[in-house]
Amino acid sequence: MDNVNANNSQLDNDELAINYQKSYFANNQCEVVGIRALQIETSEQADQLPIYQENFETLINKGQALHKLQRWNEAIEYYDKAITLNPQSSITYHFKGSILSYMNKIQESIQCFDQALKINPNDSVVLLLKGDLLLGQNKYTEAIECFDIIIKLCPADSEAFILKSKALHALTRFQEAIECYDQIIQISPLNSEVYYNKGDALCQLNRLEESIIYFNKALSINPNLSEAYYKKGNALISLHRYKKAIECFDQLLLINPKDRLMLYSKGYALTKMNRYFKAIQCYEQQIQLNPKDLQAYFLKSKVLSQSKKYNEAIQTLRKAYLISPQPFIMKTLADSLLLLGRKAEAKQFYLMAGYKKKFINKKLKKT
Repeated sequence: MDNVNANNSQLDNDELAINYQKSYFANNQCEVVGIRALQIETSEQADQLPIYQENFETLINKGQALHKLQRWNEAIEYYDKAITLNPQSSITYHFKGSILSYMNKIQESIQCFDQALKINPNDSVVLLLKGDLLLGQNKYTEAIECFDIIIKLCPADSEAFILKSKALHALTRFQEAIECYDQIIQISPLNSEVYYNKGDALCQLNRLEESIIYFNKALSINPNLSEAYYKKGNALISLHRYKKAIECFDQLLLINPKDRLMLYSKGYALTKMNRYFKAIQCYEQQIQLNPKDLQAYFLKSKVLSQSKKYNEAIQTLRKAYLISPQPFIMKTLADSLLLLGRKAEAKQFYLMAGYKKKFINKKLKKT
């Protein structure tokens, strides 16, 4: 770290002295003024930070100190002054763009990063920041362009591959996403999230057996990765391996006993195995967690009907109807009443559900 030169020798004894150094970002040819204010912990200290002349370095110093204290508007003022003095400094646009992103001024932030990239098109840090912002704005194709440049500059940059894979996943370009996951696994073979994401992409391509392999790999690294149990369980349901699926959901239950999606899936698997009592228990747990969960009432009523407990099914649907008289609840309730020969009540609910008399009369004649 270089000492401040003789022209600013009065800084030497100041406990708030600023130190300058020149360094390079890893994997970049971008020269960076890596400046930090020592012992700047409070707003008062930042305000006392001396600026003996408004040269580029001192403006950046003040901006950095204010940045650290989250006095973002003031920091931007100093970065703007620095840009006026040196409009070819990519790092100043980088710093300003970062602050604007913290302030949720996304478009202005991207514009700053674009200015930095005009000066240094291969600045991988700025490319990553810009790509991440574009990803958050659902501008996936533009984000991928940023990540591709980084990957070309540094093929071992796992962060660029991770963000690119997210964009590809969002675009449903699952095969390309899988290729990204393979690259990440080579760079970072102990990342459970990557194995999970690859498993999910394989699921989307209906390559279920392969997906289970990768969910297992994710769980071998992180046994508490609840979403891997959930996805693996659903893959096993699709393969009609209901017993194994239930075992997955039971593991997930140990991690998060209030996982509502798991209870739906476990209830479905139990129903497919004709274990109706256990399935009903799952839906009742759902209702305990959320007494207004219409889907749980609906599924519970279906299982009750399958087990020929029609009166209980009707009672369950009536509770759902009182919570929210949705057409699908009224139609299911009408169907259940019809099975018990209660045609007048059934007709009433069909009408309330919006069905025409011709359809209703047809249904009534069939029973």
